Amino acid sequence: MPVVLTPQQLDHLRLLRTIAERPEMTLAEVLTTQGQHVMRKTMPTGWLAFRLRLIFTRRLKLFTQLQDPHLARVFAGQIDQRNACVTVTEFLPHGSLYDAIAPGERRLWTLPLPTREAVRLVTEVAEGLRTLHHLGEMHGGVKLTNILLAQNNDGPWRALLTDALLHLGLSGYTSPSFTRRPMGIADPLLYIAPEQYLAHPALASDQYALGMVAFVLLAGVSPLTSDPREWLSAPDPRPLASASALNPTLSPAIDAVLARALRRQPRQRYRSVMEFADALRQASAAPDVARSVSIMLPADVAAPARTPTRAPATRAHEAVEAPRPLALMSTEPDVADSGSISRKLPELPPNYRWTSDALASVPVPAVPPKTTMRRAGSPRVNIAIAAVIVSLGLVMLGILWLLIQMMHH
Repeated sequence: MPVVLTPQQLDHLRLLRTIAERPEMTLAEVLTTQGQHVMRKTMPTGWLAFRLRLIFTRRLKLFTQLQDPHLARVFAGQIDQRNACVTVTEFLPHGSLYDAIAPGERRLWTLPLPTREAVRLVTEVAEGLRTLHHLGEMHGGVKLTNILLAQNNDGPWRALLTDALLHLGLSGYTSPSFTRRPMGIADPLLYIAPEQYLAHPALASDQYALGMVAFVLLAGVSPLTSDPREWLSAPDPRPLASASALNPTLSPAIDAVLARALRRQPRQRYRSVMEFADALRQASAAPDVARSVSIMLPADVAAPARTPTRAPATRAHEAVEAPRPLALMSTEPDVADSGSISRKLPELPPNYRWTSDALASVPVPAVPPKTTMRRAGSPRVNIAIAAVIVSLGLVMLGILWLLIQMMHH
């Protein structure tokens, strides 16, 4: 496929399905004339957005030449007649890291991830960022939805960064950018560094975003309890929550590594993303680190689907429920699992219990209706009952005979 496609060539890409359609972009799976499944992303830019189109053109020529195992391939792109930036990239059907932890049919894991697995994914993303940083280019949009997953030969899932050409992290934030944002770990502003929010991005901004991704994977939730804009714009904000306070199985050494990567000042962070990843790996290898639980769900046991709820009109963004863990640590004494529900779910490590969401995802077998059996009486009781009935019959006959005699007289 050529580096830059003409409008005529783009017209020959056959649309298979639209994956997402929002005012700021349209994402679709398309088919090339050679039968290759690829991803097409269209981002409108305005007539006066000359700087955005300049960034797109410069990065397009560079990124189409990159081949890194942790960067999604960019095959082609152009600015079409509507001044929209169109990119054609590698299609990965397994979806993003957010898809793998959010409720839905593509869910693979529960939060928090096991420490070793989370650190491995963070390290792979850091290796992809290292390739960009060596070229003097920042990604600018590292978040859960921009980390795709690939699997080769049934091996472990491999992380790949995508969406590095043009996005809000490079084009800047305006008031329309804050409308209809998802909340919680899906909020894109959660992964924006303070200097990037103030339109002064740097390579260290990617380290901040990756540190936030690591925090979510290890702690299971966001370190912020309010809108990220409040924390980004506050002159003296409250410190972020520590990961070990949210997930007691983590070592305090991990808290120190994450705290440094999430410093508000870029110069106070690690010198590179790989230095941060190495420090996180060393902290996770400490002997006092206990492994948290993440369960690979069987194919026939899916998490119950949740319907997103709309926030009131006064809210700045749309409310989307964050993923809930399906297994939690419990201090209750061990009890023997019994019944069809517990047998259909994977066996948990000691001191962990399935949540109600996990139990609700397993169909409960129908209970056959109970039949009431009449208890047979003893022979003596049956004879006594029969004698009483015969006696009553004889008495009734005697009374009837007397009535007949009185009528004759």
